[in-house]
Amino acid sequence: NRLGDDGLSLMSRSVAKSKNLIVIDISNNNLTFRGIEALFHNLKQNYSLVEINLASRHGPFKNIVGH
Repeated sequence: NRLGDDGLSLMSRSVAKSKNLIVIDISNNNLTFRGIEALFHNLKQNYSLVEINLASRHGPFKNIVGH
């Protein structure tokens, strides 16, 4: 996937408004702390989400968070 930080920032606005979203899998999306910070900022308004997958495998789109 190629969501990237900008795509995650846009998506996180919808996540904030969702009342039914339970799981987000954003593994292997070329994410950095900038994108994750935007997501977590918007999650303050979401009470339904119970799981976020940030896993990353080696490859061109692996997440950089935690490195």
